[in-house]
Amino acid sequence: MKLLIQTPEGTIVNLIKEYELGKTIQCIKTNYLGTEVNPLKYELFRYKLPKGVVVIFKDNRVLRTRNEWFEYRALAALAREYGAFKHGVLLKKNGYQTEVDGVSLEENLLVEIKRDFINQGWIDFYSSKLKKLGYKILFLVAPAFKKDLIVPSDIKLIKFRPDWRSIHSYYQHYKFPTWIREKIAPRHFRFLLPNGRWKGAKRKFSKTAKHTPESKFYQAIKWLKFWTPVKIYYTMSRMVNPPREYFGRGYPLPHLLAVFDIDADSHTHIIGPQGFCQRCITEASEKRKFAEEILTNEGYQFKTIFSGKKGFHIYIFEEDEAKEVNPGEFFQIMEKIKAFTDSISFRDKNNQFDIHRIIKVPNTIDASTGMIVNTGIKKLNLNDQLIFL
Repeated sequence: MKLLIQTPEGTIVNLIKEYELGKTIQCIKTNYLGTEVNPLKYELFRYKLPKGVVVIFKDNRVLRTRNEWFEYRALAALAREYGAFKHGVLLKKNGYQTEVDGVSLEENLLVEIKRDFINQGWIDFYSSKLKKLGYKILFLVAPAFKKDLIVPSDIKLIKFRPDWRSIHSYYQHYKFPTWIREKIAPRHFRFLLPNGRWKGAKRKFSKTAKHTPESKFYQAIKWLKFWTPVKIYYTMSRMVNPPREYFGRGYPLPHLLAVFDIDADSHTHIIGPQGFCQRCITEASEKRKFAEEILTNEGYQFKTIFSGKKGFHIYIFEEDEAKEVNPGEFFQIMEKIKAFTDSISFRDKNNQFDIHRIIKVPNTIDASTGMIVNTGIKKLNLNDQLIFL
């Protein structure tokens, strides 16, 4: 979360930890003359100054991107022994309201998962949270813990080590599907890293005398150095200059992959040992069947692939390859299945198709689940480790 202090002298923005929230608010009230007012949407605290304002808010988009893959993988590993967990649950008790990362289906076990180094401040914060909610035990999962922590008996510390080696090894032998391979070169590729940041490919994945598209693709992953990507995307549009699209200056062309995204409706996800939410797949499958029936009746050829997490991508085909269309034709097809596809939201501020839109690359791995983005529901064999301290 972030602390913003805005006064006539300037603006200060600092990062603060969740366990520092109460202490930070008390410090603000002690050191600044003002009045606490109702926070706005996405804010946790708002304090009006005579000339300025102090706000504490969550950077929700970045936080979700940074933590979600880690939470999914950790819950899936725990589920192998303790059964499935509900992910991201809002709990309320005695006027206290908070979100927890995981709750067992029997609702007798809480799980909090952090990608931070856990110190005593975190322990004290979660101990207080556990007492307020009235649960008997909490699993605190993180990559690292400070030594000599004072831990109450109702909190169990678990070190989580996700398996990245298997995913990296998979990409050493990666192949683009034949039905999309000829459409790869003019598209920009983007990598979502485990820390929530993005990296764009610095070259086109075209065939040359020395390299194949796959060898260039693997080189791009190696250039990420210490990171293996969580997810890999490419642009639906061709680009005049694909590498520059990372900065929004790739100059998109009106040649779009006719691919449509189908996801389940929003709900609380239940994560079992398989690593994904089965309800998502069931709901998305029903929507997919209706969309496929319509496309079949309209005479379209298509291929449906699993998105790797909670839905499907339907590619329109022409002569056994993914078809490219102009924005007008894209909307014509989408209009036929608009009740079932989330691609209806792929619009810019002018209500036109967002020609900068990206979508997951076929045959890549969604590392939040370990699933392969391709036909069928196929999971990479990951050796994630839980170490109880």
